[in-house]
Amino acid sequence: ECANAALGLTMSNSSSDTPDADQAEADTRVARAQAEQRRAEAVAFEQEMKAKVAENQASLVLAEAQVPQAMADAFRDGNLHPSGA
Repeated sequence: ECANAALGLTMSNSSSDTPDADQAEADTRVARAQAEQRRAEAVAFEQEMKAKVAENQASLVLAEAQVPQAMADAFRDGNLHPSGA
């Protein structure tokens, strides 16, 4: 019942006792629940993408940290020459 209330799916005794009005109310509740599901999925997807960005940034930092050592190794091994030489 609490979950339904959070989705706006509370039961009400309205004066609309016609089948068409009841169906419209049911359709509205279904549409709201589906919209909430899509919203929750979008929030989850956003969090996943933020985590992926953080992982990629960490990988980039690790790769950038290797550049100075790789340049020093190449220079020492004679595979890199100072500019202008």
